[in-house]
Amino acid sequence: MKRNILNIAIGILSLIVLSFSSNVISDPPQASSVILQFVTTNGFGNNLYIDNISFGNRPVNDIALISINNIKKDTTFLPGVPLYTFNPVVSVVNLGQTPLSTPADVILSIGRYGYLDTVWVGLQAGESQNVYFPPITVFPNRPLDILVYLDNAYVYGDSNQVNDTLRQTSLFLNGALRNVLFEEFTSSTSPACASNNPALNNYIDSNFNTICAIKYHLGFPIPGNDSMYLPDTLQKIQRSNYYFVNAVPDLIADGIYRMPLPYSYVPNIDTAYNRRMYIGTPVSLTVNDTRPGGDTIQTDIVINNLYNLPNGDYRLRIVAVERLNNYANPPGLNGETQFYDIFRQMYPDSAGIVISPVKGVYNYSYRYIRNQDWVDSMVYTVAFIQNDNTKEVLNSAKGRQIPMHRSFSKTDSRLPVIYKPDRNKFTKFSSYGYYNKQKTDTGVTNSNFELFEEPFPPPGWVMNNPDKGLTFTQVQGVNGISFGGLACAMMPFYYYSNVGQRDTLTSKAFYNVTASDSLRFDFSYAQYLTEFADTLTVNLSTDGGNTFITIFRFGGMDLATSAATTSPYAPVSAADWKTYVYPMSAILPTTINPLSVKSFDLFPNYPNPFNPKTTIKFQVPGSSFVTIKIYDIVGRELIKLINQKMNKGIYTVEFNGSNFASGIYFCRMVSGNFVKVQKLALVK
Repeated sequence: MKRNILNIAIGILSLIVLSFSSNVISDPPQASSVILQFVTTNGFGNNLYIDNISFGNRPVNDIALISINNIKKDTTFLPGVPLYTFNPVVSVVNLGQTPLSTPADVILSIGRYGYLDTVWVGLQAGESQNVYFPPITVFPNRPLDILVYLDNAYVYGDSNQVNDTLRQTSLFLNGALRNVLFEEFTSSTSPACASNNPALNNYIDSNFNTICAIKYHLGFPIPGNDSMYLPDTLQKIQRSNYYFVNAVPDLIADGIYRMPLPYSYVPNIDTAYNRRMYIGTPVSLTVNDTRPGGDTIQTDIVINNLYNLPNGDYRLRIVAVERLNNYANPPGLNGETQFYDIFRQMYPDSAGIVISPVKGVYNYSYRYIRNQDWVDSMVYTVAFIQNDNTKEVLNSAKGRQIPMHRSFSKTDSRLPVIYKPDRNKFTKFSSYGYYNKQKTDTGVTNSNFELFEEPFPPPGWVMNNPDKGLTFTQVQGVNGISFGGLACAMMPFYYYSNVGQRDTLTSKAFYNVTASDSLRFDFSYAQYLTEFADTLTVNLSTDGGNTFITIFRFGGMDLATSAATTSPYAPVSAADWKTYVYPMSAILPTTINPLSVKSFDLFPNYPNPFNPKTTIKFQVPGSSFVTIKIYDIVGRELIKLINQKMNKGIYTVEFNGSNFASGIYFCRMVSGNFVKVQKLALVK
């Protein structure tokens, strides 16, 4: 049960806008660039999902390339191999309303490698697919000039060929082999830990040569009398706070992947493990333990920065781990008697040692005393390098390399066969056919959609995570309803105990948006309990991000699309999603006549009285900063409808009074020296 920390005030929908007809002469809609902000306020509630952002009406026929999925822009490190063979993967989506009349030709060209291949793909309306190309072997230090394009868009009448091309330049460098760090938060008083730990122990033991495991025992659930928690509770609590852990078991891979339950379902662990294993790291790390005498353990650590590391706060953390402790009598209430990879102490403290990001070899030696309660033959050192700005673990190593080779219990015998990847084999083969064909470049993509299928955050998007805690992330296997796909963006409120924190995901600029377009996005949310209310605010800018207007603010039950649950929420059907639509005529000029728009004006709203919506029309004679606010009868500001720089034009905005009581309200427009107020009567 999560602790009662905060009541988040339920947000209200501030703006839904309809276009307004007037007697002025209409010019063609003006195209603008638009930037979005998704701002979340954490109430320690439940998980929020966002997907399938698009502008404009959906065309009849439109095939688009989304992303190159497994080749990063800029630099990728090879995982300790001189050559790297893999299948390039490209995501394609049918944004149109009709299925393809003929398969689309997706062509991938990689300059300097002489690579040119084609894959055919058929797509239903709204469907997206990952297209697997034949393998390519890449060499370190040889750039990849990548061009992907649709060749036969004219055959199926593609009405928007500007999103038919992707370009990127990438580079592979020789990196080091990675050991994946598994950090589990557990307790001997938790039945859930007892049911999941055997599968996790089995997985770690089967992959012990490539996994460094640390298990922090915590004091919950009550009564919290875990004998592996009670000594030195401070460091365990500090580490759990670092990851915002509020329940056990909780397993995190390399600081960035939180693994879902149950651990007996191997893909829940295997997916994160493989994601890390199949990419290299710019840092190699070795640990050597010796016994200089008595209870003293000396650990010698060698860090080799193969390259200068990007800007970050890099820390070396040194941990004493006890591989196995058999208890004759269970130390808790869940029946476990064998405990593996027990966290004992972190040196010199949980903050770690700041290390240099500069290329070079660095040596560290540290001595610590084995506690008399630890099993001497089972104690060894785990060291890892972590970037505290992102929490990503760059690499880890340990002073013990021999697994336990345990005989598993009957409970373990029910576990599925564990897949153990061969780190010397990196090719994943595709069954798609292909042929070679020549094609010239088709132009640069300016696509007005984002489906969150590519590596996260998408190119050009920026995340602001002030507390360096949990923030927006990509989740696989969950997708919104507007378009098909395999992933979406999520804010993990369920795990985020730092109440009141605001995280922001800001988009790239979407170009050529007009007043006739509408913004759409899918969202899904379930509340935890009524006293735990999270909030989503969506802001929009048409002046390059200098100013934003709020177009969406919901919280708690008003944000919910599914029934409340005390389990971590994930949508499982289309009914769990909603699509929000916002017409861009709200903030982009719909009509402009230089002869008719000569001054500022705020016109009477219509209808008036109204229930619950009314349309407010105003005009701007030239580029000006405009604010329009709604006040109650005692002069308190209730809502800000417009707050940004606007071009010359006539605009409409709709005020929705669904969440307000009947009464008199005032609409006030201000721009420079111009001030005008109109009275609004809401009658329910």
